[in-house]
Amino acid sequence: MWTTANLVLAVAGLVSAQCTGSTTISSSSQATALAQCQSYDGDIRLGSDITGSISLEGVVTITGDLALAYGTEITSLTAPDLVTIGETLSISNNDLLTSISLPSLKNIDRIYISGAPNLTDIVSTNGISNISTIQISETALTKLDWLKAVNISRLELTENPGLSDVSLPVVNGLGSFTFEWNGPAMKISLPNLEAAYNLTFSHAQEIDLSALELVTYSLGFIANDLESLSMEKLSSLDNFMLWNNTALSQLSLPILTNVTGDIVTNGNTALGTLSLPSLERVRGDIALNGSYTNISMPALVDVQGNVVIRSSTAFNCSSLTPYDQSDVFKAQYNCTASELAATPSPAPDPGSESGGGGGLSTGAKAGIAVGVVLGVLAVGFAVWFLLKKRKVSNGSIQAPGTQADETKTGTFIDNKSTQGPYEADSQAVGRAELPTGHNDHTSTAYDGKPTSHGRAELFSEHPELHGNQRGPT
Repeated sequence: MWTTANLVLAVAGLVSAQCTGSTTISSSSQATALAQCQSYDGDIRLGSDITGSISLEGVVTITGDLALAYGTEITSLTAPDLVTIGETLSISNNDLLTSISLPSLKNIDRIYISGAPNLTDIVSTNGISNISTIQISETALTKLDWLKAVNISRLELTENPGLSDVSLPVVNGLGSFTFEWNGPAMKISLPNLEAAYNLTFSHAQEIDLSALELVTYSLGFIANDLESLSMEKLSSLDNFMLWNNTALSQLSLPILTNVTGDIVTNGNTALGTLSLPSLERVRGDIALNGSYTNISMPALVDVQGNVVIRSSTAFNCSSLTPYDQSDVFKAQYNCTASELAATPSPAPDPGSESGGGGGLSTGAKAGIAVGVVLGVLAVGFAVWFLLKKRKVSNGSIQAPGTQADETKTGTFIDNKSTQGPYEADSQAVGRAELPTGHNDHTSTAYDGKPTSHGRAELFSEHPELHGNQRGPT
């Protein structure tokens, strides 16, 4: 005979069985039935048969994923009691979805939203305070005021045309941050961000990184509309790229001391002065291509890689030769500029012939070589960075070498060694053997595509703030 206790246990067992595993919801009635599952141990998938609004009431915890099927006709998703999603909120190619309301949500591992062009709002009244990864692309979102996390491993915001102001005042640590192709006149504020692994900004008008002290892998500013950029507290980073920020006229890095990777600039046509007053050491290369009239690095004591400079204006290459003569530049120093002020001619290579013989002079040959070197170096770094992106507009980033070079005069080449670190007349252009303790750079072919993976790989995506890092020396 069934007793009341037995009946209660049987019902409880049935409910437990219905609240475990992976389930696909195909109707509103099935969604309503989940109200008996305060905690659901598994994944919940909203199937392609559902149309209109859907509500998951009563569910407080989902240990796995909450996912919308590809191409559903759901217009809104509500889960008023949901506090925790153990894995991922996944939404992909849902054209009709306009809103997501998760007012109680605080904890989630990952949010992945792609291809929801009518999604204008995500509601989380309390704010999401614990989250690892956020990847949002191709939506109509206008704000991220629901994001209250202090530390985030990965944050990617791409192709969200309604997103024109992103302020994350509580974020203190970031793993990888990628922001590109969002709304016009974009403002990005990370006023309390102190440390990051990788930061990449594109198509922004204002960027606040006033608290940033350390970037352990890469920091890149690509085709922004910035007029000024200031990072007053940044003291150490690995790779730094400044690429085609055509309005940028002021750059302030007053206490940047140590760069464990490369410094690469190209196409920042309004930036005439590059001042790095505290920079002491660069473990990689310095490759500067622009309209520089003044380059100042008064504290510099050691550059392990090559220094390659090209200016389309009257930059005096000899202003940096003391660094080369005192062996601050450990590898080659190559510089060429237009309308250069008078500079001493470089000494010929030991054993080279002098006089008026036929053919190109040593200086002329070196001038050709340095143009190839810097062009390949810049193209290689930039194309590598750009090709890893999912979608990049063809006309947004100007390739180097598009400016007329025929007026360039006054080339200075350091012929420190008979075999330079670049082989300009070979099919591939690569780094020579570097000093002990310095990892190899990537060999780059003329098409700008990498032929091997090495230390100079710039701006790779990485989900964590730590791991495979090289700290300051």
